[in-house]
Amino acid sequence: MVALATLPVLSWMVDGPAILPVAAGAMSLLTLAKRIEANRRPLPPPDPDRRRVIVRRMLFDRDTRPPPIGSTEHPTRG
Repeated sequence: MVALATLPVLSWMVDGPAILPVAAGAMSLLTLAKRIEANRRPLPPPDPDRRRVIVRRMLFDRDTRPPPIGSTEHPTRG
C-alpha cells in the first residue's frame, strides 16, 4: 500500500501527461476504498477492535492478525 500511496507524487514528478497524477491518485483512492470495504464484510461494533480491523484492512488487506513466522496456526480475529 505504501508504494501505491506514493505513486501519485512520483507520477507528478515525472514529465508526463497532466492526467497521470490524477489517474494515479484515483487508483490509490479506489484501492484504499476496496480494502476498507472488504467484500462487504461488516465492521465490528464501535470499540478499539474496530480501529484495529480498519488499520489491518488498509495496510495488510485482511481483518486478522497474521500468525507468527514459522507457525502453523490459523490467523485469529482481534
